[in-house]
Amino acid sequence: MTMHQRKFIMKVAKIALLMLFVPVIALGMTDPGVPDTLRIGSASCLPGRSCTVPIYLTNDEYLFGLEIVLGYQPENLIIDSFSLQGGLLESFESPFVSEFVDSANLMNFAFIPDVVSDSIPPGENLLGNLHFTAMPAAGGLTVPIENAVWPKVIGGDKITMLLLSPSEFITPNFIPGEVTIPVAPPSPDSIWVDKVVGIPGQSVAVNVNAYNVENISSINLALQVSSTDLIYSSTSFTGTRGDIAYTKQAAINGQQLLISLIFDESTPLPPGSGSLARILFNIDPSADEGIVTIDSATYLDVQSTEFILTENDGNASFTPYFTAGQVEIKWPTDLEDIQTEVLPTSFALGQNVPNPFNPATRISFDLPRASEVQLDVFNILGQKVRTLVDDYLPAGTHEVIFDGRGDQYQILASGVYFYRLEAGEFRQSLKMTLMK
Repeated sequence: MTMHQRKFIMKVAKIALLMLFVPVIALGMTDPGVPDTLRIGSASCLPGRSCTVPIYLTNDEYLFGLEIVLGYQPENLIIDSFSLQGGLLESFESPFVSEFVDSANLMNFAFIPDVVSDSIPPGENLLGNLHFTAMPAAGGLTVPIENAVWPKVIGGDKITMLLLSPSEFITPNFIPGEVTIPVAPPSPDSIWVDKVVGIPGQSVAVNVNAYNVENISSINLALQVSSTDLIYSSTSFTGTRGDIAYTKQAAINGQQLLISLIFDESTPLPPGSGSLARILFNIDPSADEGIVTIDSATYLDVQSTEFILTENDGNASFTPYFTAGQVEIKWPTDLEDIQTEVLPTSFALGQNVPNPFNPATRISFDLPRASEVQLDVFNILGQKVRTLVDDYLPAGTHEVIFDGRGDQYQILASGVYFYRLEAGEFRQSLKMTLMK
């Protein structure tokens, strides 16, 4: 290609870029081959949660550019961003222009190459991802993402089109998408990681715990360890709530860890609280004293921590509340330190925090050895209203969330309640106040 040809193409491209943001004057044509298609994906998210809707393009010829105009419902969905990451245009040098007008329920995307190599090649590809947040009051709705027209009053007659040249375009087949917003579960689900103490050169076990109020079909736990002083060894599910999953996997990538649990649809993870998995780490023998956090992450920038409900609940996925854990690395001064700081030396039941509480509170307890544990809540008449734990748990410090609901998940009345821990021969009760 001569220098003159390159300059001519660059000039044409710049003219076409301007053309997209004024009323359409290009000539519409019949698609010369197999009809090209623009497809909007679908997603599901709970009220107040985020979801990702992919946009796909199928074309059988090189394209000079494209413009996409979509309609949505801003009263039910908030546009957080549009991302090219992982899509066809991510590595292109030319700019991708986006514009959103909530008052008109519209969004507009345009791409015109300003370098020759950025012409859109034939194929079936992901263009990019729309990121939405569902409005808190939108539970129970299905919100369409549809083809639309950008009217003159807000900047010109823009339509969804694929450009074959600066003066010729075709209108692709359009397949709309939707965002399904199920009704939110009655109380917040949560995940929390143990806080333990370890010694350089030794191993330490850390429980990843969960509280859920709905049946769960699968769980992804994406974790990030803050220091290389903590070296991943293995993940165990024995004696945990995760042990009933028919698929249990753990993947490691550097300081990131992904634990995936898939439960049979006929035997999902039932509502309850307790450990899902137990992670064994080795502590670097040369590690300095300090705290290594174990926090939520996005594994390989793709998979985040999520709960997925059963098919009966629409297989809705959402991100539970997450509380990071830690391993405090300490050098022992004598044998007594080794014995007393790695594990509790006695059974103990902690006072709930906060107290009084509304709507939820956290209860902690210590086990010096693995034990059958029963943790129940009673009303002031001595009637049991909720079983929080009925499980065999390993030695260590454990925490559980009480959400102010009974065993049938009914909301309990304000007042004084008692919670009692039974572990082996140990018995202890404490008082807490639910205040609304």
